[in-house]
Amino acid sequence: MGDLEALVSTLPPPTPVDRGKPDGWAAVDASIGTRLPTDYKRFIETYGTGTIDDFVTVLNPFATVSHFRLDDYGRRMLEVLRELRSGGTEQLPHPVFPEAGGLLPWGVTSDGDWGYWITDPPEDPDRWAVAINIGRGPDWYRHPGPLLRFLAEVLNKEIRVPFFPDDFPAEGANFTPPPAPSP
Repeated sequence: MGDLEALVSTLPPPTPVDRGKPDGWAAVDASIGTRLPTDYKRFIETYGTGTIDDFVTVLNPFATVSHFRLDDYGRRMLEVLRELRSGGTEQLPHPVFPEAGGLLPWGVTSDGDWGYWITDPPEDPDRWAVAINIGRGPDWYRHPGPLLRFLAEVLNKEIRVPFFPDDFPAEGANFTPPPAPSP
């Protein structure tokens, strides 16, 4: 079973919101400055915008709500990482994107933990590892990737991120799109 199929069997997708179009990825890749992983694109095309079990949000470049957008929210997080790195207040285990092997945000949790790709090798995003940084702290968790395998393994309780809450994921985890905007 492939990574997407393993995830779908555990986390049934809703009717996707803001899933983008396959021909929209070239502009996203150009805007970010790198080609994004194929499995991430498949996730967005399958699930769209939303939150996994009210905890993990995979940022989406096609989202209409800014705090779900990869380019808006992700760029702000890159700025924070650069400030931390230049201020010397926190040791980062990797450089910051666009440096080779740099951290590139893909998601965030409701506890403020951040999900990153480790962009190594830069020319092959489908081989990028996944890193999670605890919110407001120095602890890191690394998974060999790709993103869909990481998500499926977490949701199937095959792996555990030490600083994720004990009750995540719940039995019958769900993917919840954002509420529709009020008219």
